[in-house]
Amino acid sequence: MPKHFPLADPIDWGLVPLADEPTCVLTGDINLQDRQEPARAFRHVVSTLRQADVLFANLEGCLYRPGGEDIPDKVSWRHSDESMVAGLLAIGVNGVGCANNVTFGEEAILHSLSVLKRSGIPQCGAGNNIMTANEPLVLERSGFQIGFLQRTALLHGLDQPATEGRAGVAYFNPEENSELEKIYDAVSALKTQVDVVVFSHHLRNTGTKVTEPY
Repeated sequence: MPKHFPLADPIDWGLVPLADEPTCVLTGDINLQDRQEPARAFRHVVSTLRQADVLFANLEGCLYRPGGEDIPDKVSWRHSDESMVAGLLAIGVNGVGCANNVTFGEEAILHSLSVLKRSGIPQCGAGNNIMTANEPLVLERSGFQIGFLQRTALLHGLDQPATEGRAGVAYFNPEENSELEKIYDAVSALKTQVDVVVFSHHLRNTGTKVTEPY
């Protein structure tokens, strides 16, 4: 079942609508590290981001303990401290995608998901099992519904994808037609429930191995 979240009316930032439909802004990777004032991280663009009726961001990595190299084979990589969620709250993020190659470690993923839930930020792309990780996220504004799906084809370890009994990310292998068909079916099913579908994925060039760590 999709996670469904009606949204309250946005703050009036003087936005002049270009159409009858709500505006949706999609951001790339957000990865806040070691900010003394994480709420000010986006101070130069906050007015623009907050004008969106729906703001969806790709959350690269987990909100979990500061310091240390948390990801195997990723030199100097570390997860963000959970206090960095203040940066997301400051820009009024309505939802995030968590299917990234550096969203790694069952304990880290579960903790990060709990921080997001506590903060009132819904997500898709990760979960406490494969079913919840693959669930779409539906955001609604004024009766207009936007559905989000996210997957990653890049991993840092074979224990990273969510399974029936393990938390992880929503993974697909683009070299397997059967897995691409599953994505097509998921998008098709979601299209029957919402006005717009947004599908995003983490994928490098075709020369990258996707079934084992890189």
